[in-house]
Amino acid sequence: MALVALYQAAGGALQRVGESGAYTYALALAESLLSEHGEVPRGGLAASGETEDGFGWEIRSAQVEGVGESVLSPLPLYRVDVSVTWRSGFRDHRVDLVSIRPENPRL
Repeated sequence: MALVALYQAAGGALQRVGESGAYTYALALAESLLSEHGEVPRGGLAASGETEDGFGWEIRSAQVEGVGESVLSPLPLYRVDVSVTWRSGFRDHRVDLVSIRPENPRL
């Protein structure tokens, strides 16, 4: 009985380590997507894809109304949402990041 409990505890610990690694990867992917888009092209962003190892990602933007084109920000500002999703075992997981980025009229 004690041996079964030990195996279950070890298996659960290994599963949590794997989930932690997947979460770290998803967070790094979301951060890299945000860093690639320090500025938003005129008209906004809308893209999605999937990595080779099964992590789906999506990046979307929407102009922030009532802000921008003023003394504080001469350019329109956009809310940029990044989502990364993956499946581990029977559970779906998701990481969401949000940032505000200026428009780059040259893009």
